[in-house]
Amino acid sequence: MQFEPRKAKELLDNSELFMSTEDIHKLISDLASSISNDMSQDFPLILPVMNGGLVIAGHLLPLLNFPLQLDYIHVTRYQGKRLGGDINWLSKPKVSVKGRRVLIIDDILDKGNTAHTIVRWLRNRGASNVSLCVLLDKDIPENKPISADYVGVNIPDKYVFGFGMDIHEFWRNMPAIYVYKGEEG
Repeated sequence: MQFEPRKAKELLDNSELFMSTEDIHKLISDLASSISNDMSQDFPLILPVMNGGLVIAGHLLPLLNFPLQLDYIHVTRYQGKRLGGDINWLSKPKVSVKGRRVLIIDDILDKGNTAHTIVRWLRNRGASNVSLCVLLDKDIPENKPISADYVGVNIPDKYVFGFGMDIHEFWRNMPAIYVYKGEEG
């Protein structure tokens, strides 16, 4: 989508606060505590999923009190749209996952297709253990092919953005999470 300041403002104007910055930081602190308890002896490989997982990972990683290795995965299904298409791999990890415990960090578990594909890809390359951490797990009517091991909070089936999640490639930078109330997202 071409940058249109008016469109970005309209999207934000048709939205309302869903989760405050303070609430998000509490969720991330709780996630860090659980992950630290489980992985402190493992020297795991941490893989944020770009772009959505970048903001959460940036807040979560400094709270993990153990040595770890960091790389990333960049896949997309949405490409600025509301509904996802085929998985497009933009960047795979540069570090070998063979025999490693791997933690994937992402913003939201929606239908689960992207996360499922990533986990399957990592296991096929020999990862000994793959865990998924998401800030939000969306309650949807369909069955998901995967569940997250670490979840900040379950949310209703709403179109949310901010804190790493976008709406038409806008507003990933919002320090809180908003729900879009308009007709078309």
